[in-house]
Amino acid sequence: MPRVQNSPRFLRSFVELGFLAISVAGVRLPYNHRQKAHDNGTLEVHHVERATDQGPYVCVATNRAGQTAQSTVIVRVQVKPVIEPFNFPKSLMEGQRSSVHCTVSSGDLPFKIRWFKDGRPIPDNIGVRTSEVADYSSTLLFESLSLHHKGNYTCVAENEAGTVSHTATMVIHGMVLPNAVTIARCLLSF
Repeated sequence: MPRVQNSPRFLRSFVELGFLAISVAGVRLPYNHRQKAHDNGTLEVHHVERATDQGPYVCVATNRAGQTAQSTVIVRVQVKPVIEPFNFPKSLMEGQRSSVHCTVSSGDLPFKIRWFKDGRPIPDNIGVRTSEVADYSSTLLFESLSLHHKGNYTCVAENEAGTVSHTATMVIHGMVLPNAVTIARCLLSF
């Protein structure tokens, strides 16, 4: 008797000298150029689309004696995250407060959102906090900017379908002390 075995990532059948048919919604596959059925029962689907590719897939194996075995697997198509691009203001100065938001505008929940500075996890001791506003958003908060905050900040969003990232550069200008010049002139006048 033929056997049909499910796997979470693909459908595979083991048939001894028999016939194999894979179908979805009663239509035998492959029925378009994006699908390829292999002799070992593996079905490949390229450029996966949720609307047309998600749902139950049925694999039927028939041997020469006419015996059949059937297995159904439910395929759930997941969409990877998309991050809305973000930037830092161009005129940041030492001592100012600032924040930047990373919003995942599309993709399937749940997301894991992480931040990096210059390619490394952000240390706890540099005066930067994160705040998760929603399951799809994270904010970096800078309470008092200093020159050590300058660098490249990367937001990484991940779900079961994939990982994406966006990087923005923070430039911080040093403080200008115009009053110091005035004070020096006053002292020289006396």
